[in-house]
Amino acid sequence: LEFDGDSWSRRDPPVDCPEAYVVALWADAPSLFAVGTTGLAYRLEGPEWIEIDTGTFSPLQSVWGFTGTDVWIGAGDGKLIHYDGTGSEEVEWPRPAGDAAVRDMWGKDGVLFIITAQRLVEWDGSGFSVLLDTDAGDGLEGIQISAIWGNSPGEVFLAVVDEDHVREGCGVQYLLWWDGSEFHWF
Repeated sequence: LEFDGDSWSRRDPPVDCPEAYVVALWADAPSLFAVGTTGLAYRLEGPEWIEIDTGTFSPLQSVWGFTGTDVWIGAGDGKLIHYDGTGSEEVEWPRPAGDAAVRDMWGKDGVLFIITAQRLVEWDGSGFSVLLDTDAGDGLEGIQISAIWGNSPGEVFLAVVDEDHVREGCGVQYLLWWDGSEFHWF
């Protein structure tokens, strides 16, 4: 669906195949990107969907961009793909062992945050840093990260599930706040 400011209208999907479907979108004013099952990635150029060759058949689960020529795509098998406006390539990053699926991404000011079930990783434009690893023995073992959002690189929020620590009124779901240097329960 597309909203033009006044009403919603139907837009044809990028691919007409019942086995392949879109699972995540990212857009800015001039660009729209769609990713989905079987490694499908597309950008909308005018009225036409243009396929992006991701080099994988793995299900794509997340997409985030800073511009139409700086777009990051995360796959269910842990692959991280960068699109530069002309092509894409897989990027080596500190993905965890086990469930390495890139669940989601968020970024601002050229800083990208990537989550898997156990790990929060930051890309600062020149390199990666592991900010949180729930398997690292730092008291956060067993936490599962499920979502991310933020306002700035110094104000990032993680939705987490911690079945070992039930809090009154909250159950097993919590928010963690990253202030740019440390985590706080929110």
